Amino acid sequence: MKLLKHQNLLEIETKDINFKIAKDFINYWNNHYKLDFSNDQIEFLIQIIKATTSLNNRISVDQSDLFSILHTNINDQLKTSFYEAMNFTMFRELNYYLQETRMYKENIEQLYLKKSITNNEIDHCNKLIKWIDKKVLELQNSINIVLNNQKLKDSINYDLLTEFYQKQVDEKIRRFKWYQNTFMIVVDC
Repeated sequence: MKLLKHQNLLEIETKDINFKIAKDFINYWNNHYKLDFSNDQIEFLIQIIKATTSLNNRISVDQSDLFSILHTNINDQLKTSFYEAMNFTMFRELNYYLQETRMYKENIEQLYLKKSITNNEIDHCNKLIKWIDKKVLELQNSINIVLNNQKLKDSINYDLLTEFYQKQVDEKIRRFKWYQNTFMIVVDC
């Protein structure tokens, strides 16, 4: 494994950097996707992440620093698993809400087809419609916050992070709106 960009990362002092987030992420990524990284490869990735943290004038690694992994010569399969692992770790709670909303939507669809929806379920659909509206607005605002964050703009991973973040949030908004459409059909009938 070697660094393709930002060669200066290999020369930056990183002794005092708290790298727990990097270590936890790499362990999750390595174990969950059965990547079989050697200890040397893990140390190399952690060193790059710690150097990014130092370069970004922080003493603790944050999730944006993890994107430095993409400055190495990892293959497309590793990149895909990296993005999947980032989605899981960055959006864990939101992904949970999406899954729960999807399961409720599927249940409501079945009840709707059987014409057996109760008033309580209609009320719950109304609440979910309003909740989704608020969640979508919150997510749209979060994109602006990330895109306009000066600390992130000054980091070497800004483009990688913002592209990933915007893509993930846009996809989640589309899913929420799709589920919301089902709830609106139920309420309108």
